[in-house]
Amino acid sequence: MIHVETLGAGGGSIGHVNTFGMLEVGPQSAGATPGPACYGKGGDLPTVTDANLVLGYLQPNAVLGGCVTLDKDKAVQAVQTHIADPLNIELDHAAFGISAIVNQNMSNAIRRITIEKGYDPRDFALVCAGGAAGMHIIALAEEMGIGTILIPKIASCLCAFGQIISDIKYNYLATQMMILAPEVELQALNAKLQELEAQGVQKLLEDGFTDEDITIERTMEMRYVGQVHECNVLIPNGKLDAERVNTILELFHHRHRELYTYDERDSHVELVNIEVSVIGKISKPKLPSLVPQQGDISNAKTGSREMLFDQSYDWIDTPIYDGEKFGTGALVTGPALIQEPTTTVVIKNGWQAELHETGTYKLTRAA
Repeated sequence: MIHVETLGAGGGSIGHVNTFGMLEVGPQSAGATPGPACYGKGGDLPTVTDANLVLGYLQPNAVLGGCVTLDKDKAVQAVQTHIADPLNIELDHAAFGISAIVNQNMSNAIRRITIEKGYDPRDFALVCAGGAAGMHIIALAEEMGIGTILIPKIASCLCAFGQIISDIKYNYLATQMMILAPEVELQALNAKLQELEAQGVQKLLEDGFTDEDITIERTMEMRYVGQVHECNVLIPNGKLDAERVNTILELFHHRHRELYTYDERDSHVELVNIEVSVIGKISKPKLPSLVPQQGDISNAKTGSREMLFDQSYDWIDTPIYDGEKFGTGALVTGPALIQEPTTTVVIKNGWQAELHETGTYKLTRAA
C-alpha cells in the first residue's frame, strides 16, 4: 500500500495575513483559474508562484510552459499590497516569508510520514514531482537532513507518468482475531489466505494478465494483547506452519521495536487482520537515453539574474542554464538555476546537480 499525506501546498497556494497578524500560506488556493496574480487572468492575491517570481526563481515575462506569460509587476503588487504593507516589512522579506512557510508546511508533512512513523529521513532520497517543486526541494532536504534529491525533467507530469506505468494492484482484507503462536491451529487461517489469493488472481486474469505477470504479497496486522494499535507486517508467502509462524512473530517484534523503540517478547501476540495484495505487472517503457555532455556547460548558459536564497536577504547574481542543452554527466554547481520547458531547478550554494542519462537531475551536497 502507498501512504499518501496531503496538504494545501502548491504554486497556487495563497499567502495571507491572519487575524493574529501572522503570515500564513494555504490551504486556500488560486488554482489554475484565476491562478496566481502573475498569470494576468484576474487573480490579485499573492501565491507561492508570485513569491518565486519576486525572488528571481522564475523569469519575468517568460512564457511558462509555452502558454502562460508571467507578469512580474502584478506579482510585486500582490505581495506588496497583501503581505508587505499589512506586516510593515520589505517586499523581499514578504516574498521569502511565503516561500519559507510553504517549505515548512511540506517539511512537516515529510516528518509525519518518516520520523513519526519510525523512519529516519536521512536514509532516503527525496524525489521531486511537480513543475514548481524544483524551486523548493533543497530547502526541504536541508530541513530534514536529506543528502540526495532526484528531479526528473518530466517532474511537472511525473504523477501522470507514474499512473500510466504503475502495476495494477488489488487488496483483499479479512478480520481474523486470534492469538498467533506456533502451537495454534492454522487450518482456518490458511484457508482464508488461500481464498483471498484466489479472488485476487481471478480478478487479474479477467483483466487480461497471465499467471507469469502476477505476484502476491501478504501482510498481517498484529499487536500485543491489550494494545489498541496494530503493526502491519509483510509475511512470507506459502502455507503457514509452526516454523513460518515463528518467523512472522520475529518480524513483528522487530517492526514493533522500529516503530515504538521496544518489544515485549514475553507477551502474547494477537492477530487482527490479514491482507492479501495481488499485483499485475505492467510492462515498463524504456526511457530514451541522453547523449553524453560534450565539453563544459558554458554553451548552455543563457544569462544570469539576481536571486534571493536565504534570510541574509542578499541578492546574488546567479547563472542560468538551459537544461535542454545538457548531456549526460553535465554537472552544475550552485548557486545556479536550470530552466526546463516545464520545470525549474534552483540550486543553492553548497549543492550540485548532475544529469543522469534518463533525464533525471541528481542533487547532492557539493564536495
